[in-house]
Amino acid sequence: MLGRKMIHPLFSIILIAMSLMVMSYAGWTETLTINNTVNTATVNLTFYFVSYPIEFDPLDAATSNVNPCGYITGDVDSITLTVENAYPGFEVMIIFQVKNIGTLPAKFLGFSLNGVPASYGPEGWKASLPNGEITIEGYNGEGEVLPINAIRTYSVKLKVTEDALQGTNYAFTIGILFEQYA
Repeated sequence: MLGRKMIHPLFSIILIAMSLMVMSYAGWTETLTINNTVNTATVNLTFYFVSYPIEFDPLDAATSNVNPCGYITGDVDSITLTVENAYPGFEVMIIFQVKNIGTLPAKFLGFSLNGVPASYGPEGWKASLPNGEITIEGYNGEGEVLPINAIRTYSVKLKVTEDALQGTNYAFTIGILFEQYA
């Protein structure tokens, strides 16, 4: 009987100890939460100003138009140059300004024609259509940095070569290439 009286208090002590352990664990548990918001930066450039076409037209036969033209409002990322009645020897140049409206500085990489990068040489950027019917020349410094809210002036000259075919419509895209400045 003596053994049975000892087991009962020992069982009670173990039961009380376990209850205290469970209560202390529950009493000391807490969850901390960290809420995060991350906004990434942007490289965003827009045409700010586009000049009227400047023509070299020895025969006074061709006409050209650019749209939009003048000072531009809003985020405009393309312009359209239209030339009518072009012929070999005709040239037209447009001067335009690009504004960095992004949140990162941008670096000027050059020009492209139909997605193919122009090559850079002593006379500036040059590219042509596959058969050489139309060539472009672009002017400005390779690797120039365009800071946030800054405006830079660039120009592109289009030339109709001897390889152009009569009565043919040529449509192509001239790109101005920028990347994030690191």
